[in-house]
Amino acid sequence: MVGIDAQNKNILDRKFICSDCSLVLRDPVQLSACGHRLCHSCFLNRNQTLITCSQCQIQTPSDQILIDRAFNNEMQTLSIICSYCNWTDTLQNYEEHLQQLHSNPICQYCSQQFNSIDQFNQHKASQCQNILIECLLKDFGCHQQIVCSELSNHYRSEQHQHSIANILQQMKSQLKDSVMTSNRMDTDSDYTLNQLEEVEKTMNMFRSGGEILEEDVKQLSSELAEHENKLRNLTENISQMKLSIEEETALLEGMKQNLDILNQDLVLLEEKMNDMQCTSYDGTFVWKIRHVQEIMSE
Repeated sequence: MVGIDAQNKNILDRKFICSDCSLVLRDPVQLSACGHRLCHSCFLNRNQTLITCSQCQIQTPSDQILIDRAFNNEMQTLSIICSYCNWTDTLQNYEEHLQQLHSNPICQYCSQQFNSIDQFNQHKASQCQNILIECLLKDFGCHQQIVCSELSNHYRSEQHQHSIANILQQMKSQLKDSVMTSNRMDTDSDYTLNQLEEVEKTMNMFRSGGEILEEDVKQLSSELAEHENKLRNLTENISQMKLSIEEETALLEGMKQNLDILNQDLVLLEEKMNDMQCTSYDGTFVWKIRHVQEIMSE
């Protein structure tokens, strides 16, 4: 289970959006170290003792993550537009609407049908390869929407690399300003050190992303080679089956011709047997007279 999808999720305040699944928060929990929130199910899916916030990279021990009931109650008055029709109402009535009118949704990207909204949202969040997603660097100039299966290619694109360069340039400028401010005010270097740590975290994030991409490319290449091998074997099997079918067809055709010849021989044999029944072999000649009654009456 993941968050709640809605047409207007992108215009809602970001505090109502889960940083993991990018949907409207469902049963929100709060990371005590930074204050950001996740869906309860997204938190459970992490299954880690230390939870790293997707927004700020600050870590929170899992035993310090709290269910935020007050925030959940606040969310119930949010205005929601249904992701499948133009129904508009508050969040507290949205689940009932979905169950009544959209219990078996169909994915608009891959046409697969699902038995529940939760299954469909899980599919969109982590499984559908045809869905359009936004780049992680959309706030830094990379606004292109990408088909999920093409995400690796996008990360290697010129536009994405340019956005990374912009981020590093901004950090460099901020770091330079902080150093100048520190020198001018004759303060300690804690602020600069924090900035350096932030830069290091960001660089580690990009480095980890690059390693993940490299592993994904290797895995995809291996899977592609495996599929090509299977396809080659299937093609060979199909060719062999086609040849075997052609041989069987030729054999059946020959058997049919032989059967026709045997049927003709059988008919001739029956005619000969009928003729032999009318032939005498004891020196007496027998004539077969047809239509005897008609001849006698004449």
